[in-house]
Amino acid sequence: MPEIGIAASEVASRAHEIRRDAYGTPRVLAATEADGFFGLGLAQGETALLEILFLKLQVAGRLAEALGPDCAPSDARHRRLGFDQVDAAPLSPALRADVLRPFADGVNAAAARQAARLPAWAARALPYTEHDVLAIAGLYVFVIATANDRYGVGGFVAASPWHGARAARGQLGSNVLAIGPRRSAEGWPMLLANPHIDLQEPFLFQEYGLEAGATRLHGFGFLGLPLPLFGFTPHLAWGVAVNQAQSHRRLSATDPFALDWSGRGDARLLEQLWRMAKARDVGELRSALELGQFPNYSLVAIDARGGLLHAELAGAAIPFPFVLDPEAGYSHASNGKPWFHARPAGFAVCGVPERFAPCAGEGKDKPEPRARFVLEALEKARPSFAEMQAVLLDSRVGAAAWDRPRHALLDGWDGRAAVDSRAAALYHAYAFARARGRESEAALAEAELDLRRRFGRIDPRWGEAHVLRRAPSPLRPGAAVEFGIPGSWQDLGALNAFQVEPRPWVRREAPDPRWVADFGGGAMLAVAFAPGGPIALSALPFGQGQAPDSPHFVDQGRALIAQGRLKRVAFGQPPLGLKQSP
Repeated sequence: MPEIGIAASEVASRAHEIRRDAYGTPRVLAATEADGFFGLGLAQGETALLEILFLKLQVAGRLAEALGPDCAPSDARHRRLGFDQVDAAPLSPALRADVLRPFADGVNAAAARQAARLPAWAARALPYTEHDVLAIAGLYVFVIATANDRYGVGGFVAASPWHGARAARGQLGSNVLAIGPRRSAEGWPMLLANPHIDLQEPFLFQEYGLEAGATRLHGFGFLGLPLPLFGFTPHLAWGVAVNQAQSHRRLSATDPFALDWSGRGDARLLEQLWRMAKARDVGELRSALELGQFPNYSLVAIDARGGLLHAELAGAAIPFPFVLDPEAGYSHASNGKPWFHARPAGFAVCGVPERFAPCAGEGKDKPEPRARFVLEALEKARPSFAEMQAVLLDSRVGAAAWDRPRHALLDGWDGRAAVDSRAAALYHAYAFARARGRESEAALAEAELDLRRRFGRIDPRWGEAHVLRRAPSPLRPGAAVEFGIPGSWQDLGALNAFQVEPRPWVRREAPDPRWVADFGGGAMLAVAFAPGGPIALSALPFGQGQAPDSPHFVDQGRALIAQGRLKRVAFGQPPLGLKQSP
């Protein structure tokens, strides 16, 4: 194994503690930020070292060196993209010294502990460096900015040998909702975040907490990076969702404008995330966003004092429209037009190019179903924090343009796609037929026929018909794991969204008759700022583990998502007497 550039004495000097909850979620405690980010790198490397090193080689266009000539097309593509040509000079010295280098050292420390069982290709990818962190961050920014058919968030590896010939459908989704204290039952500022991403391997989201030095932070981020894309601190919480700029033009991975729009060569994503984590209110958070590292996304945030921010983000060189403290006392983003999210919207002047303008066409359409559901609920009531958690998990359907047909199964249905529902499968088959242009009567007949072909009956339990599957990546041997899940298409108005292929079943094309979700809720987070500090609950659709034999490979999916539950987040002051993780 090559020298990985970290001495044993340096590892021993890092005073930190890694605590994992029952689901394997790490919480890193340390006296200094540098020691804390070292511990975070170590924690990620303990569970996902192979995936992190794979990403390093992919971004650099070096997969063929490790995995063979089949990777040559992927290597050529990534060398053209040029995300490995990144310059750390514009970054602040504190970010480099306290975050990036210690995090990379932590990943290398994890590699040293696993040296005896590392495959040869992974050993050749070491050491993991500050430069590698920045290069991977550059690719993530490009993925975030373009979200196109070949490079969807979490699915960008579909264009590499990881997925072979599988092509992502390029779906867009996410929900984020903030409620000010005067609109909540307890008088607490609250935030819900539920980004929708590609759910096929590799699953790149990780959850973690960090309490080190002056930093108190918990959130969800991508593998290989030391800072979360969304989460909360003692001062504020934020979430992101795709905005209308992406819907107006699907950027191409080979489009030079797309590369410039996404900030190719701009290494400041982590600088922006670091500033966001340090912000003490939504005003400081808005200032951090001026670096422009979330192009084409809506960001909604709320601080512990009730300040609310809704921003429609563009590229680094383009001013972005935002609203501070909207009159309605809440704001919501679910990929629709911003004037349907904050009432009154206040997005009168956008200042972005017309072809990307999130304000283009104001007033010409209606809120999409998820936005309509949330807005109607908030106009009628002041929800409690428990009720807001229920909103996050809500599997209600039927908010699309089609009326529910008259049928014995559907007449008494409560409209929820729960795992034990006997009517949800029929409604979905009907809705899919309607989406293909069938009239109501013909759609119902086609739905019944499709279900009989699939399951031999028209009333299978939804949890038997609608499943989530996590298959091991080619990097790790093992069998796929499946489990039934609630939820529905986001196009049908379900906040708890899991998308499936809506075509009728044909055995020769798909041996498995079930609807297997390939896109949907990539994480769930609910935060409330109570008088004693933030209270938070969360869940991942699968789990923290990457190896199929890990107890945390799908434990959250089975015990939480499938059961309509969230877990409590541990968040508080670190105890005295910190020690190294074992």
